Amino acid sequence: MANAHTQKPNRSFFIPIKHPRAPLSITTLHALYPPRDETTNPLETSLHDIHLSPTPRIMSQAPRVTAANYRTFKEYPKVVDATARILARQPFVAPVGLLVEMSLLDPKDLARWKGGQVSCLERLIRCNLTRAGRILRLLRCHAHDLNLKPSLTAYRHKGQTLRFSRSGDPGVEEAYARHFVMVGKNNEPARESSH
Repeated sequence: MANAHTQKPNRSFFIPIKHPRAPLSITTLHALYPPRDETTNPLETSLHDIHLSPTPRIMSQAPRVTAANYRTFKEYPKVVDATARILARQPFVAPVGLLVEMSLLDPKDLARWKGGQVSCLERLIRCNLTRAGRILRLLRCHAHDLNLKPSLTAYRHKGQTLRFSRSGDPGVEEAYARHFVMVGKNNEPARESSH
């Protein structure tokens, strides 16, 4: 009879696996993670309880907004509704105004940024930057449908151009600065909203 001190405890419910170059076979997985039987503690982890991923997962990228698919995004109806409310009050839509209308940017935070108290606007937006970028692209597509004219607007404080993005990328900066104006009504929103 084996000595009790020499017996190894049953640790089959958890065996750390280093990421191999190739996925493990089902036979190897069953050896490492035996199927649960009726005597197994239900709190123990088994092959039937979890999806094993011995190889590192590659995160899939979010789909890009295109002219063919922009109406399929869950944010699109919210962009449409918020744009309609803004255009009912004024003859143009600004991306920062849209973010405020969608409750993704606090008006007080926007005022702080306009006053030069915050280094960039994206620090204040209440969603991740991927979603914020998607909303800007959806606005551009919807503005095209409404025949709104794009107009770049300078945001300045004490002679200094205010920064929108963390990265400072010119394309991102331009997307935030691009207002969309109703045409044919002698509107001058760029002059009214310049800071």
